[in-house]
Amino acid sequence: MDQKSWLWKIRSTEKTLVADKASNSLSKHDEDENEDADEEDEKLNKVQKLLIEKTDLERNLRISNEKLSSALSECNAKDNIAKKQVKIAEEAIAEQDKRVHSAMVKRSDEFEKITIALNEKLADSGKRLAKLGAENTQLSKSLSGKEKVIEDLSKYKTQIEADFSALMSRVESTEKENTSLKYELRVLEKELHIRNEEREYTRRMADAAQRAKLETSDLCVSWLAVNATMNKREKVLFLFDVPYFIKEIYLSVTTKFYKVNVNRKFMTSCN
Repeated sequence: MDQKSWLWKIRSTEKTLVADKASNSLSKHDEDENEDADEEDEKLNKVQKLLIEKTDLERNLRISNEKLSSALSECNAKDNIAKKQVKIAEEAIAEQDKRVHSAMVKRSDEFEKITIALNEKLADSGKRLAKLGAENTQLSKSLSGKEKVIEDLSKYKTQIEADFSALMSRVESTEKENTSLKYELRVLEKELHIRNEEREYTRRMADAAQRAKLETSDLCVSWLAVNATMNKREKVLFLFDVPYFIKEIYLSVTTKFYKVNVNRKFMTSCN
C-alpha cells in the first residue's frame, strides 16, 4: 500500500514539472513576440529541445515505471512470501507457545507436586527435629548426670590413688621391715643351728667322755693285763738264751700293737 502511494506521488510530481515547463515556455513565447525573428527561432529551438527532453523524460519515466512496476511486483511477491513466512512463523510461534504453555502447565503441576512432597518432608523433618530436640534435651540431662558421676568418680579415684600411695608406702615399709625380720630370723636360725650343733657336740663329747671314762677303766685293766703279760713274756725271753736286740724289737712291736688297738677302740667309742 505504501509503495502504490509512493508511485502515485512520483507520477504527479512528473506531471507538475511538465506542466510548469510548458507554462514557462508559453509565457516566454508571449513575452518574446515583440522581439525579432531570430529570437523566435531560438525560442522555437528551445521549445523543440524541451519537447525532445520531455519525450526523453517520458520515455525514461515509462522505463522507470516499468522498473518500478517490476520492483513492485517483486516486492509484492516478497511481501507474499514474507506474509507466508510470517504466517508460518506465527503458526510455529503459536505451536511453540502452546508447547511452552503445556510444558509450563506440566512443570507447574510437577512443581506443585514437588512442593507438596517437600512440604510433607518439611513437616516430617520438623517432627523429627522436635523429637531430636527432646532426645537432645534428655541426653543433655543424662550427660549432666553422667558428668556429675564422672566428677564423683574422679574425686573417688583421686582419694583411692592417695590411699593406694599411702598403702604402697606402708607396703614398702612393711617389705623393708619384713626383709629385716627375715634377715634377723635367718641369723637367729643360724645361731640356733650353731647352738644346736654345739649342744649336740657337747652332748656327744659328754657321752664320749663318759664312754672314754668307762673304757679308760677297762683300758687300765687291759693295760695292767698287758703289762702282766709283757712281764711274763720278758721272763720267758730271759729264760731262753735270746739275743738282746731281738728282745728289744719284740717288746717294742708288742707294745705298739697294744697301743694301736687301745687307741682304735677309744676313737670308735668317741664316734
